[in-house]
Amino acid sequence: MNRLYFKIIVFFATTSLFSLVHAEVLFERGSTWKYLKGSRSSVDWLTTDFDNLDWPNGDAPFRYGDGKGGTLMKDMPRRYSTVSLCRNFEIQDVSQYSVLELLVNYDDGFIVWINGERVVVENAPSNSLSQLASNSHESGQFEKFEIGKLDSILQNGKNIISIQAFNLSLSSSDFLIDAELVGIINDNEPPILISLTPQPGRMQKLNSVTLQFSEPVRNINLRNLRLNGKLPKSFEGQNQSWTFNFSDADFGDFVLSWGEDQEIADFGRPPNKFLPESDELARYKVVDDLAPELIDIFPRPEAIVRELKRIRLYFNEPVLGFDKSDILINGQEPNQVIGFADGPWDVEFKKIKRGPVAITWSSKTDVVDQAANPNYFPSRDWSYTVNPDHWPGVIVINEFMASNQSNIRDEDDQAVDWIELKNIGRNPVNLSGWSITDDKARPGKWVFPDIKIEPNSFLVVFASGKNRRIVGEPLHTNFKLGISGGYIGVFSPELPRKIIHKVLPKYPEQRSNISYGLSETDQWLYFIKPTPGAINGTGSFKRILNKPKFSQQRGFFVEPFDLILSTKEDQVEIRFTTDYSLPTSTNGQLYSKPIPINDTTIIRAGAFRRGSWSSKVSTHTFVLDDSKAVSSLPVFSLVTDKKNLWGETGILEIDPRNTNKRGIAWERPVSSELFFQDDSDGFQVESGFRLQGGDFIRGRHTPYKPVPWSKYSFRLYFRGKYGESRLNYPLFPDLPIDEFEHVVLRAGMNDSINPFICDELCRRLFRDLGHASSRGILVNLLLNGKTQAYYNPTERIDINFMRSRHGGGSEWDLIAQFGEVREGDDTEWNRFKNLTMNHDLTIPTNFKNACELIDLDNFIDYIILCIYVDMDDWPFNNWRAGR
Repeated sequence: MNRLYFKIIVFFATTSLFSLVHAEVLFERGSTWKYLKGSRSSVDWLTTDFDNLDWPNGDAPFRYGDGKGGTLMKDMPRRYSTVSLCRNFEIQDVSQYSVLELLVNYDDGFIVWINGERVVVENAPSNSLSQLASNSHESGQFEKFEIGKLDSILQNGKNIISIQAFNLSLSSSDFLIDAELVGIINDNEPPILISLTPQPGRMQKLNSVTLQFSEPVRNINLRNLRLNGKLPKSFEGQNQSWTFNFSDADFGDFVLSWGEDQEIADFGRPPNKFLPESDELARYKVVDDLAPELIDIFPRPEAIVRELKRIRLYFNEPVLGFDKSDILINGQEPNQVIGFADGPWDVEFKKIKRGPVAITWSSKTDVVDQAANPNYFPSRDWSYTVNPDHWPGVIVINEFMASNQSNIRDEDDQAVDWIELKNIGRNPVNLSGWSITDDKARPGKWVFPDIKIEPNSFLVVFASGKNRRIVGEPLHTNFKLGISGGYIGVFSPELPRKIIHKVLPKYPEQRSNISYGLSETDQWLYFIKPTPGAINGTGSFKRILNKPKFSQQRGFFVEPFDLILSTKEDQVEIRFTTDYSLPTSTNGQLYSKPIPINDTTIIRAGAFRRGSWSSKVSTHTFVLDDSKAVSSLPVFSLVTDKKNLWGETGILEIDPRNTNKRGIAWERPVSSELFFQDDSDGFQVESGFRLQGGDFIRGRHTPYKPVPWSKYSFRLYFRGKYGESRLNYPLFPDLPIDEFEHVVLRAGMNDSINPFICDELCRRLFRDLGHASSRGILVNLLLNGKTQAYYNPTERIDINFMRSRHGGGSEWDLIAQFGEVREGDDTEWNRFKNLTMNHDLTIPTNFKNACELIDLDNFIDYIILCIYVDMDDWPFNNWRAGR
């Protein structure tokens, strides 16, 4: 997709382009400064030499309530609101720099002077009498500010930089200032094109061209090139290498030319524009003079098979004229030939039970491709040997892991599932044409390449879904394994395929980082220490216990009842908790009699037995005789150990302030349940959850204050370490997608209680306008059994969302508020801003160019909707654009 799509929900990120320019760090973040608390300076500190300034030294950041390291300003709250900083930096030759870039991490405002000249101002006090920042700003990342006109600011030798930082108020909960200064070195050389692939000339296929420049370039877009006047359909690349993809060119003559308005330039300051030698870049002639070829034959040529009644053929391109008169089986025509295009083509004949089989082609075969001047298929013969006593090899599935979280990693440095095969026979086995599958109805789901396993040797195949079959490189199936149980089978290289080995009728429930494999006595066991590619080790156990059975399922209840927990397995203890913690063999109450449920209660139960692996914990929330306000909506129940919410490591704790902590280190395990008043099917799934929201609300969350300060938004992450790696449930009824990696539980900070429909209404209105919009539903949320009021589970707007609505691969740019980069980069975003802000859009050409960069109807409807609903926290905030 090559346009920008605006959304209503956003998060933060940023990026840097320093790696693409020649730069020199003049002083680093975390440097030492002279500093003064408050604003009472007895000297002209803006021009006084750093070495002569009688202030204390301190390392940045200067802070309290946020950040880490540096100089802690413990006495700042309620005493002073500003801090002054000063330091020297050296420059040997001012003329070598085109601009300076000042990177500042700040909370809440600042003014910067260099040699007494004011150069950068952000959220400075609104008048000369004030020492308070004019607006709030949260720290957490360094933002770039460009400083030009260096001849009038800098001097060779020693220079002085001064910063006065301001807090929003004396009672503010945090403050931070840190800075880094970078000199961008002059670059006066324009980029040049050093290579073009493919080179001009005659070729069989043309659907992409790659440009290699002399240095990294920007302003790459679809208007840079034209092939016979047509724009590319996509482009990809980075730095100095860029590939433009076109629709497959028909046969004929083609001219590759530069776009009239291409503005390719380097990353110099100012940028040097690329100047092509001529408008025309290359000429190509696309011809089809290659004959069709067979690229796959099954069973493999020269193979020994146990029976033969069918062969399957694949060509490298669509063919015409293939019928039973073209091919001969031991000199006889087959019964029929069925197929189309490039395949599969099935050649069916009377079963041959024993002996040699010659596959030949008729001298009058007229199989051709679809070229304007058809190319005839150059036939080639092969043979088989049919021996009903032949056994293709003794290959077993020796071990596998269905939830790899921290075991071996693949060549992409990812922990993915894996399957280990072992040759237990006496002879080498070539696996060419063999197959492995997770679906017994599709025995040929993934076919092995030409690879051999020696006797008593192993082969590890990653079950990642990446589908890689290159000999000499790691192999990856086109399927993944399920942690809840499933099928794995290895099949012979024959038609029809025959089972060689499988994991029982169906393998049982699995656990993260535990493998399942064969013992020395051919028993299927779980292994605590997996050994991919080696003999299976010790430390095994035979069973994973099933979860206890509950006599009542989660949901709404009017009358009290007795809950019965049971299991069909012998010598098993059932332990349960009501305090939200996970039951273990040493934690929780031992179940011995029915549990009275007299009020809203959460029961977590597991099964335990010496010598067996404990069951997964089953969590059920029983809402008893609650108000109609609660039961009128579906209930979303989150259950987690109290220590995951409160205390030193709790994500909701405010002493210490943990609500502003981010990332996977602050993700906690949680049970998520959804159930309905009418007993419709819901779900219970284990997942990770984190706090969600911007820095403003994170720094102000307080559990005992009124909403919105006490109402938290959450984000759920479905990962194999907790259970299933996806939520497989149609959470949003009108959305034809039932698989989610993340779900956002929105508290509605600006509309947190009544009516609590604004966000969801806006998203649905945007969808009604014909645009892609995240789906959502309304629920009552319970957190450890306590009602948190209305919540709005929604899709998260990320690259998964963009792909599901607009297609494309992983190369999406996502831009958030303040122009921050969430995914990809901001090259095209900056181009769009430059075009719309610095060019006269009343000029038709400029307007046309701008319209090519944005889905204008989408943008107009987005603006209309936000104005119509009187969006308050906008347009400076709460938006997202994708390309």
